[in-house]
Amino acid sequence: MLPAVLIFAFCVLPLAGASRWLLVLFVLPVLALAWVLRVGVDVGPAAVTIRALLGRRRIPWSEVAGLRAGDRGDLWLVLSSGRRLRLPTARARHLPVIAAASGGRVPDPNRAAPDGPPAPRPGDGSGATDGAQPASEPAEPAGPSGPAGAADAPAEAQ
Repeated sequence: MLPAVLIFAFCVLPLAGASRWLLVLFVLPVLALAWVLRVGVDVGPAAVTIRALLGRRRIPWSEVAGLRAGDRGDLWLVLSSGRRLRLPTARARHLPVIAAASGGRVPDPNRAAPDGPPAPRPGDGSGATDGAQPASEPAEPAGPSGPAGAADAPAEAQ
């Protein structure tokens, strides 16, 4: 994101240099730079800190009821009071990193549950729901006499 801010500042340069009054346009890249460097989420074993442009809020894990993923992949921190706080730069793809940084308070969605195998990921071929077999085991079409090759097996000697 930082390179985009620098490109934006470079693009504003000719316009801002055209007149003394247009120098005010340099405020836009400065604000964008401040936002990129300041806004974020810090996750630790004791608390979650949400940093905004002009402030921050620290929420201890004892006040957190869970995390909610929005329709567009954005993450929301759900407090035990029912209030939701948006995590500004975190997305659903960051859940494994958040789980690792939380000290186990947030379960990792990619790890196995204590009582079973890991949840299948869509499209990776490891789950039973997509109908595909792993690449190490070739699929055998079933014919009228069972799996392919069953009719070609020699009969046992009597």
